[in-house]
Amino acid sequence: MEFEFNIKPDVANLNGVVYPKDVLEKAFDEYSKKPQRLGALKYGSGSDIPLSDIAFEVKSISKIGDKYVGDIEILNVPAGEEIRKMLGDMSADEFRICTMMICDTDLVPKSMPSQNILRVTNASIEYVILYPKKECA
Repeated sequence: MEFEFNIKPDVANLNGVVYPKDVLEKAFDEYSKKPQRLGALKYGSGSDIPLSDIAFEVKSISKIGDKYVGDIEILNVPAGEEIRKMLGDMSADEFRICTMMICDTDLVPKSMPSQNILRVTNASIEYVILYPKKECA
């Protein structure tokens, strides 16, 4: 099953974070080389996810324009069954693959502090989750 990643280059996400194109390309290139790319049912604490939350494996990643798309295989484990149930209740198009990244950032000040954004200077994808599109940052 293919799902779009909920991250685009050079556009501030809902958390006010901007991932430059070159930083994203490097992060996805490094993530693609990992021997196992496991996905979780929900966010863990920091870069750790409990084994009980592992739900799928990202089999491949492709880039289409400025979008990244992951082909996933849902695992036959309890968390995988929860993902199948979620997909049964909603259209697959209503989901995105969200990333948990470890990043270095620079603050880009704006005229109003509430409009400040963080520009990512280096990023590493630690793991991913499958999440309803409307709830992804």
